[in-house]
Amino acid sequence: MQNNTDALGKDNISNLILQYSLPATIGMVVAATYNIVDTIFIGRLGSEAIAALSIAFPVQMFLAAIGVGVGVGAASLISRSLGAGNVRTAEKAIGQVISLALIFGLLIAVLSMFYLQPLLSLIGARGIVLGYAEDYTSAITAGSLFFFLILGMNNVVRAEGSPILSMQVMIGSSLLNIALDPIFIFALGLEVQGAAIATVLAKALGAIVLLAHFISGRSNLTSAGRI
Repeated sequence: MQNNTDALGKDNISNLILQYSLPATIGMVVAATYNIVDTIFIGRLGSEAIAALSIAFPVQMFLAAIGVGVGVGAASLISRSLGAGNVRTAEKAIGQVISLALIFGLLIAVLSMFYLQPLLSLIGARGIVLGYAEDYTSAITAGSLFFFLILGMNNVVRAEGSPILSMQVMIGSSLLNIALDPIFIFALGLEVQGAAIATVLAKALGAIVLLAHFISGRSNLTSAGRI
């Protein structure tokens, strides 16, 4: 990892752009497929289920915006800190990503217990669509911690010099999501909520892999546990 980090300040810029942008692009393209697969599986439950997924989509995008925003901000600080040789500041930034994920995850989970149904109604959900949307979104918000962690930490591992790991986590999480969908939706009979649970479990595994990267010492930033 030390070599990967040093390369950011020494290698040819064109080569670095290719080395870092290509894995990120591939990872994001594959990650986007899970929304398509969710739609395909949920579509078999009927038009109301598809409508519920559309209602829930803005909530997911809101969660993603928080996770990516925190991750990009931390990545910027980490990159500049490593460039200046200030590893301690980079370690603190990683700790803050974890702290903010915990805070936002708990906050979203608690708020959704009281305000989720009014929010979905405001978006436009009614009747059976509201029920489906609430089933799906309640599972997503309950597991929002893992969304924040995987999105935030993905940016962090790229910033510290591990774009391939970031890509692998994004692809692995998406493939697991696809594999779990039919199990939770049809085999376990959880229908729309099953799709959300599959998504949360896939994100949780990805978040665990990313955290293990730092905790195990494979990262150059081995003190990520300081918060």
